[in-house]
Amino acid sequence: MPYDIRKEADGYHVYNQVTGEDKGKSATRAKAEAHMQAMYAHEPGRVRHSSPGMAAGGGMVLNDEYRPVVGDIYVDGKKVKRQE
Repeated sequence: MPYDIRKEADGYHVYNQVTGEDKGKSATRAKAEAHMQAMYAHEPGRVRHSSPGMAAGGGMVLNDEYRPVVGDIYVDGKKVKRQE
């Protein structure tokens, strides 16, 4: 499903673009982006491929809805340095 982030008076909301359903709110845009990435990553039927150079246990989601990582990257709750 395609998702998008909208700023509203009470925070940043992640919406399903197809159904219009509000999937939740976050206090900051960065947290909303992380929430949206989690929504994409946990959709049924997603294909995960391991990739050299990624954090242990990581993976890359590949399909026609792939979106690059925006913002900080966290693994097991710890911020990791982005590999260029």
